[in-house]
Amino acid sequence: MDSPASGSENVWGDIRADIPTVTKKKRRLQKKAPGAPKRGKSPYILFSMDKRDEIKSAMPPNSKVTDVMRAIADAWSKMSEDEKAPWKTAAESDKQRYEEEMATYDGPLRVPNKRAKKHPNAPKRASSAFLFYSQVMRPRIKAENPDMKNTEISKQLGEAWGKATKAQKAPFVEKEKEDRARYKREMEEWNNAKPERDYQEAHQQQYNTQYGFDQLGTYDEAYATTDV
Repeated sequence: MDSPASGSENVWGDIRADIPTVTKKKRRLQKKAPGAPKRGKSPYILFSMDKRDEIKSAMPPNSKVTDVMRAIADAWSKMSEDEKAPWKTAAESDKQRYEEEMATYDGPLRVPNKRAKKHPNAPKRASSAFLFYSQVMRPRIKAENPDMKNTEISKQLGEAWGKATKAQKAPFVEKEKEDRARYKREMEEWNNAKPERDYQEAHQQQYNTQYGFDQLGTYDEAYATTDV
């Protein structure tokens, strides 16, 4: 039987093997391509998927996720090689499946992680108390120190805000509350108007496509190519 220490080390090795070695910045900029083959799972991952509910049900109801993970790792580390064999066999089959799929896959493994574009007419997000403070104080600091870089001004603003008293911050905190209320109200109106807005935008897109606005870019150019 494996010792708990060596078993735990193997567990974390299995977990690390399933995590692609990419930087945090790349993870933000890219995501796994939807059609790319899924990587083969390690024996430990397959074991945890099979046994998680069983192990969790034997623990106190309010057990933390980390406690459940630790219990699964402990159970795995105490198993003999023969006991681990079914999941090792399954992992080998999953690895073979992945390799076969990769051999015939010619698409990208990762694609840009594009955020949905904000609608140009959507309500402006609420500003923070510090941002209101900065809008007032930045021009003053800039006027007194015309050669100061923006990064230095930002640093000075942050330090000054951190040292400001509750009373000094109060007017800006109040502005933040008012702006949050404004944003909430406008978002409710915006969401309520979504069906009508979607209809109008779809109708406009259809019109643009019909008369070539998408390709030509201006009304006059499109008009010249139609029989209207």
